[in-house]
Amino acid sequence: MSFGSALVGSASFGSASVGAASVGRSASASPASQPPVRPTGAVPVGRWAWPLVPRPVVLRPFDPPASAYGSGHRGIDLAGRDGQQVRAVAAGTVSHVGVLGGRGTVTVLHPSGVRSTYEPVRGLVTRGQVVAAGEVIGTLTTTGSHCAPDPCLHLGAIRDERYLDPLALVGAGQGAAASPRLNHPHEAAWASGRAASPPVGRVGHSADFTRAGGPDGRTA
Repeated sequence: MSFGSALVGSASFGSASVGAASVGRSASASPASQPPVRPTGAVPVGRWAWPLVPRPVVLRPFDPPASAYGSGHRGIDLAGRDGQQVRAVAAGTVSHVGVLGGRGTVTVLHPSGVRSTYEPVRGLVTRGQVVAAGEVIGTLTTTGSHCAPDPCLHLGAIRDERYLDPLALVGAGQGAAASPRLNHPHEAAWASGRAASPPVGRVGHSADFTRAGGPDGRTA
């Protein structure tokens, strides 16, 4: 359950210089500058590309909790290697690059209104940057990995304050199952990019609640 994993990554989110600059920009941006979420179509079931190449092994699938505070896994864990390139699953605009709860995180807002979240990664993009499907947005790191000591990518998907099953969006699942709505107003603000930090002491493991917009983006 990727609650605190929410886009928590390492400050090394990009190259030493890019990561630092990205984090700085992310922290200094005002909530008013956050890109608005205006869904323009249906959830893109089966339309996403895999964020790791070649197609990764799914170590842990999406497991939506029965209630907002229940246990579960709000995303999927994909096997990878330290330093492996992480790619955008679809075209969109980077809405967050930074470190949350010790994990480097990146969030991309797509035209459908879905946010894809990636952690733990060293970000190689900047907030507001437009990216294409398959474009490299960062590299995988073991810092903050909840698959430790092995590296793995936690991929999350959020729309309308609900986590979706990323496997369904890449065409490997049965449907875009959704979790209960984010369980607290501040959580919802954090996931949508209106708050700069995740809620404290709410649901345990960070990888169980990843934000789709950290300071603007959180991984599920």
